[in-house]
Amino acid sequence: MNRFAALIIAHSRLFWSLALLGILLLILVVSGISREQREAGRFALLNLQAQRMQIDLLAQTLNGPLIGSLNLLGLIDPLCKRDVQQPLFSSDPALLQTLENIGTTLAVNGLYLVDRRGIIHTFWGVGKSLTGVDVLFRPYVQMALQGKAAVYAAVGTTSGERTLFFAAPLQEGNTPHTPIIGVIAARMNLFRIDRLLANHPDIALLVSPQGLVFASNHPEWIAHLTVLPTPERLQAIRTLKQFGTLFDQRNPEPFPFDVSQEIGTWQGNRYAIARMDVQWHDPSGNWQLLLLENLDRSIPLQESVQIGLAAGTVATLLVILMFHVLHSHQQQQAIHHNLQQLAQAQAASANRKAQRAALSLRLQQCCTSHEAARLFLQATYEHFGTLQGVIYLWENDSQPSLQLAASFACQEQPPSRLLPGEGVLGQCCLEKKSRLIEQAEEPFLTIHSGLGESRPRALLLIPILWHESLQGVLEVALLHKPAESEWEQLQEMVALLAMNLQLRRQHVGNRETEGSATMESGVC
Repeated sequence: MNRFAALIIAHSRLFWSLALLGILLLILVVSGISREQREAGRFALLNLQAQRMQIDLLAQTLNGPLIGSLNLLGLIDPLCKRDVQQPLFSSDPALLQTLENIGTTLAVNGLYLVDRRGIIHTFWGVGKSLTGVDVLFRPYVQMALQGKAAVYAAVGTTSGERTLFFAAPLQEGNTPHTPIIGVIAARMNLFRIDRLLANHPDIALLVSPQGLVFASNHPEWIAHLTVLPTPERLQAIRTLKQFGTLFDQRNPEPFPFDVSQEIGTWQGNRYAIARMDVQWHDPSGNWQLLLLENLDRSIPLQESVQIGLAAGTVATLLVILMFHVLHSHQQQQAIHHNLQQLAQAQAASANRKAQRAALSLRLQQCCTSHEAARLFLQATYEHFGTLQGVIYLWENDSQPSLQLAASFACQEQPPSRLLPGEGVLGQCCLEKKSRLIEQAEEPFLTIHSGLGESRPRALLLIPILWHESLQGVLEVALLHKPAESEWEQLQEMVALLAMNLQLRRQHVGNRETEGSATMESGVC
């Protein structure tokens, strides 16, 4: 200690240079870790929002009332079945009235019946009549003829408008297992989907299996291609005619940045990207819902820097404090030799506090209570040379008991469970009082090693308490009777463990409460 203090004082400029460099590195590391952790939290929340929007999107389409009504009509309506089985087109007023009533109720702009050949027999809707038009090439008609209800998004070849097509099979009988005799289909605009995407505060995209943006709360990005525009992909898009004549004379514009990763960069801002599949029974594959969030807006860089600066400030104060302690220690050594013992005592106290602080930090970094218990036993070995040890945690469930959390250097596996009052540990649990058992009082276990065996000098039983609340019990064996300072230090370390266990239990309880609240919110 004396040499170290003298070295620091003699080379104070070098010390402060290194200390300043270390503090700067600490600020950078803490700022980076803080930002990464907060970004991970925002990304998890964004994924949850995407999952909820996916559910809402399916509720508006494949799982919505329109597709359900079409399925029901395909099973029970005799007028629709008779219409598609006639060789000639008809304009049955009753059938048209039925289609009009359904279309008006469900807010669609077109409702029509298709026979097995893919020819529209009867049409009700806005605009030019489609009676007699061959729509067999449409994937949604093909899927319905195969017995699957389908939703298909496309751009009209004449109108150029984005449209959703719904289709369900017409069954010969009143059960799904009867032969399919045709298709009942409907069309509607994208008002509901556009309104749903508009609820997202940042960027929301609905992307086709070919990688084209079909809907977005940023209309300027509609019909942009989010994947590499290879000649094969462009040819497939034109051949499919899903997007009308948009790309007959031109290629789709590329999306302004890469959305294939979890993080994208655009205009100097970093965006988190969450994606969810939307299953509409499209033969080309699943559609994708993409939600993007500007991380530079939701997690400002200055906030992470402030956290780093706060850590740097604390570190600076600690370095200043340490320097002054060392400087004071050196002055005391120069003034009088008798103050050496006092300085050593102060250094020992500081070292003890540092060890306690280090243990507290390591306990906070543990992921589970069992990991914290194992770390604590390792710490008692490092500080006191314990030969063996166990930690039991208090479980206050239907049958309160002590559950084994960790053991150290035990030749035989300790019992995994103890009841209150069972053995000396169980009695310690009931009394909530520490106990020191010396070998002279009663014999107990023998410590075995590769070189022989020996008996411990003392056995320490300590309840792990946090404000009289029992967290568990500790048992360690030592080769020597602990001094008063060692006993106090061990009690302080046990208090740190008790606080850590209590905080973990509160955290688990809060997380379960938040999880239940989130599930209830999602159902609503």
